[in-house]
Amino acid sequence: PKYIITPVGKPRMTRRDKWKQRPPVMRYRMFCDEARLHDIQVPENGAHITFVSPMPESWSKKKRAAM
Repeated sequence: PKYIITPVGKPRMTRRDKWKQRPPVMRYRMFCDEARLHDIQVPENGAHITFVSPMPESWSKKKRAAM
């Protein structure tokens, strides 16, 4: 199956992140919620997952064209 979802790396989290809502942690939690919403489950063996990440907005047009 193909899912339209933007991958987000898991940030380093501490106990403080339960009450202080840092932007990287909130982005990761939204990613997890979206994965649960699509009911994405990874099998224990033999799974191949490919994520396609969007190009950063900070890249120049020349660099984007080269990729």
